[in-house]
Amino acid sequence: MFINTEPFMWTVNFIFNFNEPENKKMLLFFIWLIFISIFVLLALNLFKDKPKTARDLNIRRKYYHFLAVLIFLPGYILDPNFMHLAFSFATSAMIMLEYIRYFRVWPIGDYLQKFLILFVDSKDSGPAILSHIYLIIGCALPVWISRFRGISFSVSGLCGIITLGVGDSMASVFGQKFGRYKWPNSNKTIEGSVAFVLSVFFIYTIILIKAVPDFNYLEVVKIFVISVITALLEGISNQNDNVILPLFMMSLVNMLNYENSHHFSSTI
Repeated sequence: MFINTEPFMWTVNFIFNFNEPENKKMLLFFIWLIFISIFVLLALNLFKDKPKTARDLNIRRKYYHFLAVLIFLPGYILDPNFMHLAFSFATSAMIMLEYIRYFRVWPIGDYLQKFLILFVDSKDSGPAILSHIYLIIGCALPVWISRFRGISFSVSGLCGIITLGVGDSMASVFGQKFGRYKWPNSNKTIEGSVAFVLSVFFIYTIILIKAVPDFNYLEVVKIFVISVITALLEGISNQNDNVILPLFMMSLVNMLNYENSHHFSSTI
């Protein structure tokens, strides 16, 4: 309706446009295929049995958060518009696969059930397994919202990828391994929250030094404050982090008027 042409062929031409001098889409497309293939093969070999402890289960679940960083972060930096489309396709694909798993559709329904059940925790206690879909949507929402506002590459667009792929993963892994002091009425640890702050702050700072021409010490303070406040929510909230954290951090970025005073370039 919006592109006024047949969508399948439009998508193929958009990705495999040989007339572009530098077609980053094709490069990203094949890099993603390689990464996903390697990670799926590793998962099939490493995670054959049900996890014995909560820590083992947690490491398994964060395995896909790290994969999200490797795939989504370079994609958004190199080609934000392509990432916008890729997130839409990935979300649709994950929903379709969940239907296939739930209804055991031949020939892969049973295999999906046996594979995904190895990653299920209390958040997926119902008939549907939604955590992996929430992960995709959580990473995608800031990208979609930024694009609808007419911004191609932005700080707020990175919120989902960095908070979930980096911050939430580091908080969970370090918190379970080194955590001693827990937040009130929560199983999450203060040590995990510190890991969240440091990891998000470090990654964001590195990206912004490259992306923002007039980056200065005031921007460092802003990013640190945003990281701390988001970590506090991650530490005390019992809601699904995959949806809440990206939108919360994005709202903080917009409240501080961070990106309106800068010119961002996606060519890092």
